[in-house]
Amino acid sequence: MTQQPQRTHPLELPAILELIGTCLDDDEDIPSLKACSLVNHEWHRHFAPFLWWRIIDDFDRVLVRLFKIKFAPTLPYVDPEARLEQEFLALVDNFVAKVDDPTIPMAIHRERRTYINTPSLMSFIILGYLCKPARAIDFDFNVPPQFLIYDASVGQMVAPENVRMSEDYWNTEQRIESVLTVLENSPLLETLRLRDSGVFPQGIPHQWRQLALPLPAAAEWSLTESAEAASEPPRWPKLHAATFEMAKVDRHYLEIFLHNAPHLRTLHLNHIKILNIQGNTIQRRILPDPAALALWSRDLYCSEDSTYPCTHIEELSMLALRGITPQEQLEFALGLPHLMSFTFTLDPKLNSVQLAYKLGFTHLTSLTLSGTFNHEVLIRAARRLEYLHLTNTTFVDDDLFKTICKHSDTLETIFITSRIGALNEGPGPHRILRTCHRLLELTLLSPRFDCDPEMFRGHPWVCTGLQTLLVVPDCDTTGSTSTPSQAQTAFFQQIASTLTELKSLSFGGGTGSFKFKPHEGLMLLTPLKELELLNLKSKSLDSNAELTVEHAKVVVSEWPKLRAIEGLYHYMCREFISYVQEHRPEVKFPF
Repeated sequence: MTQQPQRTHPLELPAILELIGTCLDDDEDIPSLKACSLVNHEWHRHFAPFLWWRIIDDFDRVLVRLFKIKFAPTLPYVDPEARLEQEFLALVDNFVAKVDDPTIPMAIHRERRTYINTPSLMSFIILGYLCKPARAIDFDFNVPPQFLIYDASVGQMVAPENVRMSEDYWNTEQRIESVLTVLENSPLLETLRLRDSGVFPQGIPHQWRQLALPLPAAAEWSLTESAEAASEPPRWPKLHAATFEMAKVDRHYLEIFLHNAPHLRTLHLNHIKILNIQGNTIQRRILPDPAALALWSRDLYCSEDSTYPCTHIEELSMLALRGITPQEQLEFALGLPHLMSFTFTLDPKLNSVQLAYKLGFTHLTSLTLSGTFNHEVLIRAARRLEYLHLTNTTFVDDDLFKTICKHSDTLETIFITSRIGALNEGPGPHRILRTCHRLLELTLLSPRFDCDPEMFRGHPWVCTGLQTLLVVPDCDTTGSTSTPSQAQTAFFQQIASTLTELKSLSFGGGTGSFKFKPHEGLMLLTPLKELELLNLKSKSLDSNAELTVEHAKVVVSEWPKLRAIEGLYHYMCREFISYVQEHRPEVKFPF
């Protein structure tokens, strides 16, 4: 006769909670024996869940473990094809009903039960059942680690023979259908993030096309025809932010998705590969033309509604998209009349692209660019930039700096690093400091900053409010009448006399070359009373004598707000470090 599982008396609640806590603290994919024992006691049959669920914040994780232990004990990961047993759903329904009872203290707020955030497919399905309807979905399906155990006979981790993995667990179609089910039942969805590295770079999930559903009252793909009557409203009228990463999608998907999200303000498309499904040979645009889309929208929606699909996107990110030309990507971005922030990274597998100039970006204030193309084209297209971030560009020259200076009345943050080593572009960086009077942060990792005294005399700085400065000083005066020492002195004197509000001063990597030695100019920086961070990274700091106690006294007495000194190692300048630590213990070092 099979022994019946022992029931736990309600008075043993502290012991039950202790077991639950042990289960929650266990990060292994197979629950501990204590957790299995907990389920064997069938606590869920005779405990009122609201008595202890409110003590546990991680309700979602407990439910997933309960399902794995009770209903799928033989699998380390639950088969996505497996249906949720009615007994389990009844348990969940009972709990939700009790939580929704206004006479019972809320264990989990309604807002919590409308937010799905999980990397587990089964958890996603369970929470999709609970969140009716979901307001926020964050599905980041990463490839789970291989389930291994330690085999003492071979002295290493091996896959156990008695553990069966579902052959269909990595089935792309099943996984996407699960996501579709949740999305189709979330009409109040406000934020969405889908990242499925399991389907990238292998597999062609053509089911993604179904995500957006048919166009409202539109049987044809064309967006230029009038829609007199809308048979169906947009699927996600409240969706304002969407992010898609690491996936392959059908080329029609993005276009239809935009129609079903008329209030979308933020759109991130990161590392997406756009494909043609088999049998579809129609050549057409992948992203809609914003002007045509707005015209189509005015026929479909109320003419008094100023919120048309796609045209009011304010933040757009397009990182390394494949299957769509850079020209079409940029035409789409340039056509968005209310775009304020644009991040564009060209696919690194593409060669350098020459882009034609086109006016746009009327309201753009933030521009982040990366890739082998002429960044100057998009900088000129904008009208009032405040934030500019350029990386991996191959076109860093004086003309680029002249173009940047056209935004001198609005620019507050500039970050530039070139794909081609450390170059010295002469007056280029000085033009920024001479014209951008509102500048607050300047980072120039490449090109190098020319410290020839003639540069400072010919380009007086006007950015007196600068708070963060990171440059790679170049004191090599070959071909000049000045010496490296004079160039270095001129550099420090310019900082001390102009940038009195500076809070962070850093010298870029490799500063030991280019004949620059930061310790020789520290005494000149005493006017920087607001300084909080000093980065002395330099290859020249190779002895204990370069930074002395005299330098430490300046640090202690002249910079009252200093909180950190970086760029040093524990074996460097020991007397300097010891003196600062003794008299200013609040100053942190990177060791």
